[in-house]
Amino acid sequence: MTGNERRRGLSRREVIAGAPAVVLAAATPLGAGPAQAQGKKEIVIGCALPQTGAFAAFGRYWVDVYKFWEEEVNAKGGLLGSKVRLIIYDESSDSSTAVSLYTKLITVDKVDLLVGGFAVPVLAVMPIAEKYKMLFVQGGISATSIINKGNYKYTVTTETTDLKWADPLWDWLATVPATQRPSRVAFVQQVNPFLQGIVAAAVPKAKALGIEVVTIETFASDTQDLTAILLKLKAADVDLLFGAPNYPPGLSMMRTLAEVQYQPKLVYMATGPTIPEWVKDLGPRTENVFTSTNYWRTLKNADNEQFVKAMEAKFNYPPPRESGQGYTPLQVLQQAVEGAKTLDQDGLRSYIAAHEFSTVSGVMKFDERGYATAQNYLMQIQKGQQLIVYPAYIKSADPVYPT
Repeated sequence: MTGNERRRGLSRREVIAGAPAVVLAAATPLGAGPAQAQGKKEIVIGCALPQTGAFAAFGRYWVDVYKFWEEEVNAKGGLLGSKVRLIIYDESSDSSTAVSLYTKLITVDKVDLLVGGFAVPVLAVMPIAEKYKMLFVQGGISATSIINKGNYKYTVTTETTDLKWADPLWDWLATVPATQRPSRVAFVQQVNPFLQGIVAAAVPKAKALGIEVVTIETFASDTQDLTAILLKLKAADVDLLFGAPNYPPGLSMMRTLAEVQYQPKLVYMATGPTIPEWVKDLGPRTENVFTSTNYWRTLKNADNEQFVKAMEAKFNYPPPRESGQGYTPLQVLQQAVEGAKTLDQDGLRSYIAAHEFSTVSGVMKFDERGYATAQNYLMQIQKGQQLIVYPAYIKSADPVYPT
């Protein structure tokens, strides 16, 4: 049974409804199957993004860049001679909602292609794409413990994996004389497969640099107060705080650091500091904090230079990491459709496996599991500016250390 036949043969129980928060155009059932690319009036692409809930601060940039891409591709004639229409639903930063909405996109809206979304809800969507044999190009999360276990054929991931996420930090610290490196590290992680994967990969790398691992502290996503954890680290004379929280808990962690007057030699936060809201909300309390990013507006490639200019002109803000993070999967999907000249899901997946793609995040190829050859960079907040500080060939400033 093909993916199309499976979608047409669903029982009423399998059709799950969901209400859109943002729909760029009303969804209507399509008569043609995905493999019939030529001669279609329009190609419908569906996704769900966090426009409300815990990840809304990130989702707003994804929605903007999706609108930008839709206008851009249609201004150039669409895909395969057909107009592109995006359907964007609000998954409210919730996995169950994301599952319902992506099921709706496939079974009710009968989209031709899927793309999206952001953070943990993406992991819940992967089995849905697999069930209906729909290609799912996503750049929102790369939790290898979940993705590898699922052995997903149809998911393609443009995000740097959790196993490599913090590599720029350790690569840079390897250039610092051993006597000047931090000596004692503590890892503080939120319960989240991506964030915990980052920490699991980081622990042996810290040890390899001769840095003692004092403790690994884990907290639930609904934890309101991190005071006890941070006081424990302060008392243990931890001089490298490696934080792995999501955005709201990350803000809480930074505020609590200031409240308890704890100033480690180096503070690294795996996610959060790349969005403008982080700097705006924290001000001086986030000065000299390090993070990782797989996209930044200063990356030197022709795609990115054009993208930054166009985004600034349209939205009146310089695109942060989240803009490039959202745009990259769209570029891969577009180039796959144009290169394969089909909407057939298996044909597109085979094309992606065999080709490389030019994106604002750099040139990418994909391995047998669908992971991209993506690279991260070390960023630091200096005087309120988010700057790449490593590696040397792309840096905008030298690292400030000790902080």
